[in-house]
Amino acid sequence: WAQAQDAAISTARAAGQVGEQADGYLGFVPGATISADLRGRVEQNNIRRRALYTQRATQRSASVNEMAAAVACEVFQGRIAVGERYRNEGGQWRQRTASSPVEVPSFCAD
Repeated sequence: WAQAQDAAISTARAAGQVGEQADGYLGFVPGATISADLRGRVEQNNIRRRALYTQRATQRSASVNEMAAAVACEVFQGRIAVGERYRNEGGQWRQRTASSPVEVPSFCAD
């Protein structure tokens, strides 16, 4: 996952333009101004993630969606920084704050 990040995406995450989603992929926060370059970087990032999920799924006899969900759980449980936005399991965009923890998807093990 970390190898699939780049500086432009990290900056966009911090600026609230891009966020993690419960499906294991990055998404665009509604209302954010997204450049063509950033859109392309996010799409390439999601393609790399899908390839990684597919590889892991094959190795573990699981579905691609199961692997994406497993990674989403890891991300939601510890990789969304204060100030960053994320799309919860219900499809709503939220912002993590110091007083408001990330809404971890229901399919994640405690």
